[in-house]
Amino acid sequence: MEKRVVTVFDAIQNARKPEEKGLAAVLEVYQEAAEDRDEFVAAMARAVLPAFEVGVKSLAVDRVLSLYASFVCHCLAKDDLYVNSFVELLTEYYDDARKTYRLRACELVLKLMQRIANNDLNLREDVFQALRKLLLKRSRDKFPAVRVMAVKSLAFFQTHIDPDESTSSDEVVNLDDDPVVKAFDYILTVDQNAEVRRAVLENMWINCQTLFKKLLRHCRDVSPICRAVAFSAVGEHVSLMSLTLSQRIDLLIIGFQNTNNAVLEAHTKLIKCWLQQCEGNASDLLALLDVVTETETCSKVMNAIFRLAPPDKIKQSFDILNDKNLMEDDLCTPENVFQWACIMRYFKERKQTDLLEDMSPTAVDFAHYLTHHFARISATDNEDDLISRTFVAQQLLAIALTLDLSMDEKGRKALISAVGANLRDSSCGDFSELVKPELELLLELTGKQEFVSTTIQIISDLRMPLEEPSAAAGDISHISEVVEDNTESGSQPLDPVERERLEHELAKVRVQVMEQRDKMDSFVDHQDFISAAEEKKVLSEIEAERDRLQALLAPPKVANPKPDSKEADDSPGERKDSKGGEIAEKTDPITIFKCLTIAHRIPQMVFFKTLPPVLNGLRDQFFVAHFISPYDYVRNKGAQCIGVYAMFDRHYAVSMLPLIVQMVLVEKKEALQMTALRIILDLVLRYGLSVVDEDNLVDTDGNASVNLSALNDTFLNHTQIDTLTDSEGEESSPASVKLIRLLVRYLDNVSCEMRTVAAEGLAKLLLHDRITSADIFCRLCLLWFSPVSRDESYLRQCLGQFFPFFALSSKDHQLTILRSFLPILKTIFKAPLTSPLASIDCEVLIKYLCALTSPHNSQLLQTNMADPNVVQEAGVHEKLSVMLCEEILSSPFAPSVPVLAKALTYIQVDVKSPEQLNKFVELLQSIEEEIDSQAVLKVVSKVKARVTGVQADLTHSTNATASEAGGGGDGEGGNETRDTIFNVNTSGVSSVQNVSAGFLNQSNAPNATKPLGSVAEDGEDAPTPVTRRVTRRSSAAAAAAAEESSQAAGSAGDSSQDNADTSPDSDASLKKKKKAKVDKKVKVEKKVKPAKKLDLDQSTDDSAKENVSTDSDDSVKQKKKKAKVANDSPVSTRPRRAARDKKAANV
Repeated sequence: MEKRVVTVFDAIQNARKPEEKGLAAVLEVYQEAAEDRDEFVAAMARAVLPAFEVGVKSLAVDRVLSLYASFVCHCLAKDDLYVNSFVELLTEYYDDARKTYRLRACELVLKLMQRIANNDLNLREDVFQALRKLLLKRSRDKFPAVRVMAVKSLAFFQTHIDPDESTSSDEVVNLDDDPVVKAFDYILTVDQNAEVRRAVLENMWINCQTLFKKLLRHCRDVSPICRAVAFSAVGEHVSLMSLTLSQRIDLLIIGFQNTNNAVLEAHTKLIKCWLQQCEGNASDLLALLDVVTETETCSKVMNAIFRLAPPDKIKQSFDILNDKNLMEDDLCTPENVFQWACIMRYFKERKQTDLLEDMSPTAVDFAHYLTHHFARISATDNEDDLISRTFVAQQLLAIALTLDLSMDEKGRKALISAVGANLRDSSCGDFSELVKPELELLLELTGKQEFVSTTIQIISDLRMPLEEPSAAAGDISHISEVVEDNTESGSQPLDPVERERLEHELAKVRVQVMEQRDKMDSFVDHQDFISAAEEKKVLSEIEAERDRLQALLAPPKVANPKPDSKEADDSPGERKDSKGGEIAEKTDPITIFKCLTIAHRIPQMVFFKTLPPVLNGLRDQFFVAHFISPYDYVRNKGAQCIGVYAMFDRHYAVSMLPLIVQMVLVEKKEALQMTALRIILDLVLRYGLSVVDEDNLVDTDGNASVNLSALNDTFLNHTQIDTLTDSEGEESSPASVKLIRLLVRYLDNVSCEMRTVAAEGLAKLLLHDRITSADIFCRLCLLWFSPVSRDESYLRQCLGQFFPFFALSSKDHQLTILRSFLPILKTIFKAPLTSPLASIDCEVLIKYLCALTSPHNSQLLQTNMADPNVVQEAGVHEKLSVMLCEEILSSPFAPSVPVLAKALTYIQVDVKSPEQLNKFVELLQSIEEEIDSQAVLKVVSKVKARVTGVQADLTHSTNATASEAGGGGDGEGGNETRDTIFNVNTSGVSSVQNVSAGFLNQSNAPNATKPLGSVAEDGEDAPTPVTRRVTRRSSAAAAAAAEESSQAAGSAGDSSQDNADTSPDSDASLKKKKKAKVDKKVKVEKKVKPAKKLDLDQSTDDSAKENVSTDSDDSVKQKKKKAKVANDSPVSTRPRRAARDKKAANV
């Protein structure tokens, strides 16, 4: 029977329809063995077990397992008891020590469950419980492949609940009690293998209880494969209506931020599925995404939808425009208008000119359409309607930017008139949202020069309107092209539209008069009188044109004499209305705020090297007057205008700085303080600390408006700044120091926004060398590691990007970090237990600072490819090692000594400076003599053993190089040795580099209070103390040469042992012997290989003994000189040179 069963399983491995034929053959054998079922069960097990031993994918194995699963499924359908034998087989091999057995057992269950599901069969309860128990155990297997197969099998054991089913209260099943759901939740939370998490996401049953906890959060998974699967699962199995608005927006933002192609493709499929759920209507989808508040995200969604269809179908799908290519009022919703604007922009970017022209209205019609919607905004009182109509107006202005006006001058003037009329109307709803798009459109329609003059005239009309806004404001139904020049002053009254056009022309001429006078004055100042005379002629012509326009606008029946050119100045107070009366300036806060908003936008939209004269005049007359307004929002906007315009003029910045500083000190509103703080930081960043002038910190009456010298140092414990230099390296003035202290004060402000503004500004000043201060760097570092800033993501992201770029930008920055190292640690040591600084992990902080100054941190150096030698030239670690040792010796019994000693293990010392290395060794010896703590001595002894080994290796290599140079060698070994780098603790340095890599790869710093590793102890494998480049000689030859050299030196030392004791330098020799004995004892304790370390003192002593034996009649002075020469004598490591040395020693 067994032979027949094995024959069947062997035959199916190469058959065409193996499962059908094999199942029939096995059933035939099974029916014949009705009396001896135990033998059949054993035969089946022996036939299947060879497949369990194969660990790779194989078609034969798959066919064998499929046949066995089909047979079990057939028995299950017949309610045969063979299923019990199947469970016993799995129970026997599920806990097998061989992983392939466990893997194939899980795979066998998977194939069985697939066939049960296809045939609509049910398992008995006892079999179901037994199989689920086995699979749950394998879901935590050691090997990922077994866990993946167990997860795929467990998918059939989940509790499936249809969310559409209506169940009574007593039939509701809590999925949190389902063991399979718990297992999947555990795997998604804990399992570090991406394939296992992917298997769970692919096979997890999606319902209301498992969706929000497990599936959505893995759209942020660290693995792109898992993110792609999560997006696909959401799109296929999750209804759009079951998600909240915030969840929809979060999914879209996360997807657009990804750069992986698989994730982007899955995210696009998600958007496509959502569009299909909305029946292909993009407006309905936008309505579910809140297009008014999430405009940028919705714009990306529309672009993704457009990429799914050709341009022709996009145009055909948008069929809500009328014959004039405009939209009716009832269809003019935010979603429809936004879709219209997105289509127009998409066609313009893709240069689909034909389609764009088919959807574009005429410019004149669109100007009427804009005016109509501006009027709708003014007519509404409902807040929701006001927001919607304002958004519609913004999108209409964006559509106007896509119109082709190259051949339509009349349409261009119509749009300019419509936009200008709305800008002059201060009652047009939330105008602050419309100012930016209106000015962008105006700049596109007019050009740079005309744009400046037009906006200045708009501001002038807002302050002193020639007529009420209700009188034909925005009426462009009749647009005249030209006005005849022969119009006489005594003719009929002018049409209102014609009068408005003449007034605009008069305003332009007045601006030209001001510019021409400025040009003439500049020529006079430079004593260029010929050019000044020519400009005066031009000025006379412009003034004549101005007088003509004024005469045209004068009342017809009033015969006034022609005004003199000097009296017809362009001052705002002399403007006349249509009846000849003077116009009063409007001082209401809404009008002033709109004027300031427009003035604030002008220099941000047009590039200026220096401000034009018209803007200088506006700046001097308008900003300071409203800087002291009783309304907060007007004062805030006035301060912003002063800050922007001060960036173009240094003298203006110096004169305005006292007012801004006073605003910081006096204002109680946080928004005003933040604005003033940003302005001060921008001005110092733009001009340096020289912008702070002590003489200018007084008001116009001579009273001290801002007395920075009176600011004491009692703001907080860390406000004191000991050193502060400007960009030129000179000591800053007392006023500058006081101002910087004032800024540093806000690092401890209660408001996180104020702390963020101050930290970002000070970081910029340090990065661009406007100030140089180790105290400020210390404050920023403590702020970043402090638990107080743990939830301030923008602050941590800003400082996290600042520190690496600051460290690698210059050598002086490296020295700044060095000077701030000990003050940072002392501040933490002195912090009381109730202070947040006391919870900072000093070890993590030390690792990070050492990583910033490490010359071999590849993760850090990749950010500065321009000058990678900055860190190496600074040599911070060499100086830091001495500083730490001196600090330990200054207070050997302080509680901070263990932390400082641990910091020594993260130092990387370059052996290019042997003097620094010798000093480091001497300081470590002094520490061993002063310290009594065993833990500290243990760390110091480790450091000292490695330093001594590297020092000996350096001396050995140097002597070999000198010997090769004396014998005509090429000296490559010496060059390689000079490049050797000493790592005090290889494991510690690795931790430092890993910490730096983690900080650089994350936008936010990790939890600063969590330790990130420790130094290797005695029980661990000791790292290699030195890393040497490969030379031309082989390792075997080098070992032989080293052995011969050591034998030669030992024989010479033995022959001179007696003479050394009688030399005049016996005291010094004894001292060296004692020191060599101590070093040898340390080496034995630390199990350091003597072949790789050559003791410098012992070699010196042996060389001195050799000199005593050969030159016994020399004087003491000559002996000392020869001992020094012997100390520097080469010890060769090359075989040829070693043989020559051995021969000389024998002689």
